[in-house]
Amino acid sequence: MNLDTLLALDDADKQAFALLELDSDTRKDLLVDIKAKSKPLFLKLSGKVQSQKNIASKDKEKGELTISIHAIKPHPYQPRKTVTEEEVIDRKESIRERKLLQPISLHKSGDDYFLVAGQVRLAAYKALEAEDKDNGVENSEYSLIKYTLREKSNYSSLDYKLDALTENLSRNKMTVIDTAFAVIDAYEEALKADNKLSVRKFASMSGLGSAGQISKYQKIVEQDSDFINYINEKGFDKLNIIYQVAKEDITVANKKELIDNAIAGNVKTSDLEKKNHKPKKSIAQKENNSSNNKGLEEGAKTQNSNNTTYGREYLELQEIVSKLPSASKNDLKVLLQNIQDITNQIQKMI
Repeated sequence: MNLDTLLALDDADKQAFALLELDSDTRKDLLVDIKAKSKPLFLKLSGKVQSQKNIASKDKEKGELTISIHAIKPHPYQPRKTVTEEEVIDRKESIRERKLLQPISLHKSGDDYFLVAGQVRLAAYKALEAEDKDNGVENSEYSLIKYTLREKSNYSSLDYKLDALTENLSRNKMTVIDTAFAVIDAYEEALKADNKLSVRKFASMSGLGSAGQISKYQKIVEQDSDFINYINEKGFDKLNIIYQVAKEDITVANKKELIDNAIAGNVKTSDLEKKNHKPKKSIAQKENNSSNNKGLEEGAKTQNSNNTTYGREYLELQEIVSKLPSASKNDLKVLLQNIQDITNQIQKMI
């Protein structure tokens, strides 16, 4: 780095951090050049460099890692698109009163540090540093932030997505829309790595919990972008209602109207569930279902004579099969994967 490159940085803290990243001899040479060009700038940067070195030294003694907030690059696959100003203000006040209770998580690739988890915490630190600057504080304590390092050397895009998704799900901070897109994106990425990955296993490894949630998120992701943007604009965040509205075979304008009614409290999930009844089947569908269901009915009768519980379950399966012609392709895919997962478990028991 030469003097012109350093001075091109638009912020004294960024300049100080750039100096800290250099080896000792190069840093000294640059500071000599800066002193010859501008003594006030030399004094300012020298003070900042020494202050940050002192803080870093104390943190090292405590076994803590710190880094300049300006050295952190954004998460390359950030699942959380919506962060409100109120959230940043709340976290900022918490940090000011109680310090940073949990370090942010970073991954180092080459000489670069990328954010894995801690988007709001980092934003709060930047806001606190900006406030210190406005108040004339030269060396803000918020210029450096504590972090933990993800040690995995071959950190993949799937690692980024899963770690961020798990972190955000555990904190319950993502909107339904952000969660839906993040879950489906991570799931599709995971399937590339393991095409036999079951929905149940993915739900477990991502912290999602319920495999049934994935079909809901898939339905939401399939919606028209105009409808998705409308939900974000309205700040509406109730999964079951959004999912039921998404299932409605109506125009985007009518879906928006349903969302408005839900916001006003005039529509509940139960109302929409009643509306989403299966459509009337054609004669061909009825004949096909009748043929398919006969086998289930016979199986249910046979099982029922031996075991009442399993007989009832066969009838429940029959009810599910009767609804399949009206299901979406993605719903059928999720159901098939769940059936395969259950089949594998049963085979292990035999």
